Amino acid sequence: ELIKLLNLSAEFAQQLDPYVRDKYAELWKQGKKRYIMLWRKKWLTAESKTIDGMIQALRVAADELEAMRNDGVTLDSEAGGIDDDYVRLTTTDPELAKKYDMVEESEYWGGAEEDDGDQD
Repeated sequence: ELIKLLNLSAEFAQQLDPYVRDKYAELWKQGKKRYIMLWRKKWLTAESKTIDGMIQALRVAADELEAMRNDGVTLDSEAGGIDDDYVRLTTTDPELAKKYDMVEESEYWGGAEEDDGDQD
């Protein structure tokens, strides 16, 4: 938590006692893991049969997105999603990931978390 709060770099490990450097590096990397959820942004109302059904589908989606935003989930605006139908919602918090059934980014992209170190 201190690594995140103080926005410490991976290089900070060099200032630490050699006894704790490996643990610091492990914790730093763990804090930089990204968890993602693909969110379908189009066709949210495709299965609705009435205007009330459309309103309800959109309201449910808006409420869920608002709860996620309030918890700290963010939109990966650089990713552009998959096709035009999806966007990526992200977090580095493993507890939030569990709450919203998000998965480690590497499960989708095959090791992408190795490239994350410079993004935060």
